[in-house]
Amino acid sequence: MKKLAIAILAMCFAGSVSAECPVAADAELAKLITKNGGINDPKLSDVCSLVGREGFTFMILGHHEVQSGRSFAFVNVLLADQELGIASSSHVATATEVSQVANAQESERLFLKAVSAAISGFMLEDAIAKLKESKSRIQAP
Repeated sequence: MKKLAIAILAMCFAGSVSAECPVAADAELAKLITKNGGINDPKLSDVCSLVGREGFTFMILGHHEVQSGRSFAFVNVLLADQELGIASSSHVATATEVSQVANAQESERLFLKAVSAAISGFMLEDAIAKLKESKSRIQAP
């Protein structure tokens, strides 16, 4: 339930990375992704095509920072139906990256690396099925 609340909150403040896919949870993440030329992951195009056909949104939530002499980043990816304000909280892929190189550029690089790792670990078909099930229950008379 906590993940669902976070995802719904993130959708309220989402800053779009591109017109279609993916959607970053906030403007700072969208700016970082855009500044670095987008997400260079070979699976992303297929993910976005399938998600778009289903009418869902592929969301990226995360954070990157330099702290205690290290750079780190963590990312969650999930599916959402922004029209209904619901997300597939049971299917979230997470990735974390840490480096001894402590600077902003390294934390940004780690963030993009974590995005790719999370995409690779995401169970897309299961998430779509679960979100469709949730959507049908909400829309049922």
